Amino acid sequence: MCTVVIRVPEPGAGPVRVLAVRDEDPQRPWRSLGAWWPDRPAVRGVLDELAGGAWLAVDDSNLAVLLNRAGGAEGPDVTSRGSLVLDALAGRALPDPLTTLGFNLVQVTADGVRVTSWEGGAPRVVDLAPGTHMIDHRFIIFHIFLLVGINKDQVPRLTSLRDQFLGPAKQTFNFVFNASHRKVFFDQE
Repeated sequence: MCTVVIRVPEPGAGPVRVLAVRDEDPQRPWRSLGAWWPDRPAVRGVLDELAGGAWLAVDDSNLAVLLNRAGGAEGPDVTSRGSLVLDALAGRALPDPLTTLGFNLVQVTADGVRVTSWEGGAPRVVDLAPGTHMIDHRFIIFHIFLLVGINKDQVPRLTSLRDQFLGPAKQTFNFVFNASHRKVFFDQE
């Protein structure tokens, strides 16, 4: 299951921190984080080779991550969810009507973190309050209080515990969104 963990600080108390793990459908062809869209030279993302979109992408001031969920459009005219990430970075509204399968779209900007969830009907939008949140294929599962204050020495142990319960992650990205500099910094593991 793909998972996003987000630390939203109190206003003025530091950057938003995002941990994104993709482990759904490891056989689906994709390309690692890169500048794959010539018409969007500032965008770097993980390219879905089948549909051409992205499950995760960043530019100099925004980050968007898409997690699949059940539900959504039905019938022969279902469209890819991957364009939603690229459209979010471009500041475009969701298509109306939505013709994709269900999703959770996480958007990180200088103004905060917004999660849009859709599985049919009207999309639900939640602006995340300060705290640590985990989002997966369902929705915002809970605030995570145990991760606050973790130091670097604890990371290998936590990774080991994650791998024991979930299996090794296929790809992990660590993002820091620095609102004061309006920049996204990331490390790929």
